[in-house]
Amino acid sequence: MALTRIPPAELRWRLSPEALADDDNLAAIGSESLARLGEALTLTAYSKPSHCGGVFIRGAPGTGRRSLLKQAVAGVQPPPQPLRDCCFVHNFDSPDRPRLIQLPPGQGRQFRLEIQEISCFIRDQLEVALQSRPIRNRLQALNDRSDAEMRRITAPLEARLKPHGLILVREEVGQLVRLTVHVQQTGRVITQDDLANLVAKGQVSQKEFNQIREIIRESQQQLSEISKEVNQIWKRSQQLGNRLLRAETRRLLANLAQPLIEQFDQAEVNRHIDSMIGDVLEKRVGRPTAHLADPELLYGVNLVFAAAQDAGSLYVENHPTPRNLIGTIDPSWLESNRSIASFRGIRAGSLLAASGGFLVLDAETLLDQGESITLLRQTLASEQISITTAAEGGASIALRPDPIPLRARLVLIGTDAHWRELHRRHPGLMRLFDAPVDIPETIPRDLHGARRIAQQLKQECARLELPRPSREALAALVEHAARAGGVGRLSTRISELVGLAQRAALLDKEQAQHGISAAGVAAAIKQARFSAPARHTLNTAAASSFPARRPLQGQLHMSCIEHDGRLQHGRLVRVQTVVTTGQSSAFAFDGIAGASAEIRANLGLQIEVLLARVLHIDEPLRIHAVFRCSDAGGQAARIEASESLLFCAMAALLSELAEQPLRQNLAVSADLGLDTSLLAVPFVNERIEAVFQFAHEHRSEIDAGIIIPAVQRNALMLEPEVIQASTNDLFHIHTSGNLAQALELLGESSPGVWKNDRFSTGSLFQKARARLTGA
Repeated sequence: MALTRIPPAELRWRLSPEALADDDNLAAIGSESLARLGEALTLTAYSKPSHCGGVFIRGAPGTGRRSLLKQAVAGVQPPPQPLRDCCFVHNFDSPDRPRLIQLPPGQGRQFRLEIQEISCFIRDQLEVALQSRPIRNRLQALNDRSDAEMRRITAPLEARLKPHGLILVREEVGQLVRLTVHVQQTGRVITQDDLANLVAKGQVSQKEFNQIREIIRESQQQLSEISKEVNQIWKRSQQLGNRLLRAETRRLLANLAQPLIEQFDQAEVNRHIDSMIGDVLEKRVGRPTAHLADPELLYGVNLVFAAAQDAGSLYVENHPTPRNLIGTIDPSWLESNRSIASFRGIRAGSLLAASGGFLVLDAETLLDQGESITLLRQTLASEQISITTAAEGGASIALRPDPIPLRARLVLIGTDAHWRELHRRHPGLMRLFDAPVDIPETIPRDLHGARRIAQQLKQECARLELPRPSREALAALVEHAARAGGVGRLSTRISELVGLAQRAALLDKEQAQHGISAAGVAAAIKQARFSAPARHTLNTAAASSFPARRPLQGQLHMSCIEHDGRLQHGRLVRVQTVVTTGQSSAFAFDGIAGASAEIRANLGLQIEVLLARVLHIDEPLRIHAVFRCSDAGGQAARIEASESLLFCAMAALLSELAEQPLRQNLAVSADLGLDTSLLAVPFVNERIEAVFQFAHEHRSEIDAGIIIPAVQRNALMLEPEVIQASTNDLFHIHTSGNLAQALELLGESSPGVWKNDRFSTGSLFQKARARLTGA
């Protein structure tokens, strides 16, 4: 039994502080990954998105993935193609298709300002400018000529009507001129209807009225012919006047826009200005404009992206919704309680905002956005950003702006699980990605690796303006990385180590110490690790079952793990069994949380198979067993179904069948294979420390210990107080390779050896087999 106990010197890998000499020439952790990442980013930047959509950085959180990305991007030269300012303007030919105008960097704002000045002139000053004296004089001259020509045509008829007291009256009705014959009576000009009223009043005789009516009737044909000629003259005069106004308007706007055309020598700019002038001439010259849109809104420019000077930088999108990634079209204004969709409402997304650089997305967050993934795939494949909106929510039309060329590259940051899940659910998107760039989660646990981690810790502390850590503090942090890294490895999760350094700095400051000390690091680690849930703290009376001097039948203790969402805490659980015989085998479990009927049935089947194999029983078993998992105080433990209960269930069951007690001062932390070998369990250090803490707090006068799988002998990185207790023979850590060896430790005698078709007489296996077979 003494050979199974691990010597205290082997319970922790230690690093000498003197070994951490300053060496600024040490390669940074992940330097190989940095080189590969730089190559991948360069390849992506110079490739088409449809061929190489982006880069996937694969690694665990806290391994410096984003820091490594920043370093790599700093060394990437952006493609030589220049960025462009992106503006949207109204499309006068197809209002539902706003037009895209791309300008050199920095010219978008100036273009918007110049167009705004022209739009304000059209709204506020154009009408005043068209009423200037020269233009008014030319219009008056046109009117005078047309009036003289009309008088020449109407003169014969007026001469014929005048002797009879009749006068020819000319009236403008809309776009027409109407000629009517009026009567001159008592110095006044009245209509024929007024004359009829005078007849009714007796002021004019009926005979005189009839004579006037007869003369007017005889003149109708001539009046009709003259009216046609007069209207032709009037229409021609109006056309000449409107032509004059349009010509003057064109001249005014052309002169106003000429500097803009010269400044922005680009076909799309000229096209927009020509469309503006054409719309003004068609709808705003010589016509009412109250029902038309404000020129500043209609003719203005929507600058959706202004190219930055620091091309090649990173743009992080924390909420990759379709609206945030691609962009959206918001209602621009309200008209009759309706939202009017307009090019003014176009808003750019992060894909456009990241132009010339890299858009960084978190793969875990992106997985929750199925629509965003579909849009990303379409955008990368087409190499264009298409911002669209549907005609809903009261919008009058559905807008489809011109697509914008994609000039950003995509960077996804995630774990291997995210990489595989994206491939499973969205293979179309992931076909655009080459092999991921892996960030190592661990590095070899040697002197070189330890010095690399220490060097990076010093750099991070300096960057965060933390006190300088001592060599002893750095050694303690590196040892913590060894515990998290596993057998022979060092964890590269620098963020966790820096967090401990920050906490240690605060603790040292409270003690009026300068710098970061090893004691501060130890206190910080202890605070972070042993903040177990309060319900696990039991009083001494309730905890009397462990550790206990007297062995008990059908009972032993196991160390489980409970997650609090951030850390893992060890938890001591008591496993008890009650056995009866029956016609067939049946197993029941009490205290297992979240276990379905299928899981319970599978666990019972494993127990039955193992029991038959261990005891060499070929016939069907007829056993009923109930397993109860409880805390040390007797309450239901509610352990997770994923916990390794198989070993404890087998050991307790064999003890109950053989009526042979097991030690109650040894807990167990092991899984059991179908070949009865003890298998490794996760978080073995936390399990051991939980047993030690429980025993030390409640029954420190009784020696306690734990059994772990022999395969985890080299995985131990225990706390100093556990090692000290082991050195003083107050806590024992044993290893076992299989079920029989563990039962020998728990029962303090060999459980039996199968020889000549039988177990040794009086052994645990022999008694258990005899009870089941009756022989």
